[in-house]
Amino acid sequence: MGIFSLILVIVSLFLLSNSLKEYKGRFVLIGFVVMMGGPIFLVSIFQQTVATGIYAVSYDRQASNCNFTMIDDETLVGSCKLPFVNYSRKPVEFTVEFYDRFRFENAPPMLTLMNHHGLHEITLSGKQRKTVYLETEIDISTLENHIWGGTANGVNIILKSGKSRREL
Repeated sequence: MGIFSLILVIVSLFLLSNSLKEYKGRFVLIGFVVMMGGPIFLVSIFQQTVATGIYAVSYDRQASNCNFTMIDDETLVGSCKLPFVNYSRKPVEFTVEFYDRFRFENAPPMLTLMNHHGLHEITLSGKQRKTVYLETEIDISTLENHIWGGTANGVNIILKSGKSRREL
């Protein structure tokens, strides 16, 4: 799909260039800039004006992190910092599920350990900007392969509310 989209963009810029008599370079450059920044801009505008529910919630993945620390031989504590913004005027309730996007075959799970006691419920008021701190004690005595500690930056989460679901 990505290769097809790239070919479609190149063909459209070529056809735009051939259809113009003057200012070919300028319009091709403008078309390229719109193609690169347009979708991100449109999603942002949609989220800040029209969207409702979890679709109006923004998550700053780059500012998120989780720390895991052993407190004894059988207990691991995971604490996460997740920054959210609710652009809707109405309150939004949702659950957060953690997932490991790229995990090697024999590597122990890390972020999914935060789901050990179930999903985390979060409520954001209308137009609220909030950094949510989650902490979970994880019993690792039954786990065969587990981590002993560590840090994860750029945390992958799934927001769920009713039948709606967003992977971030």
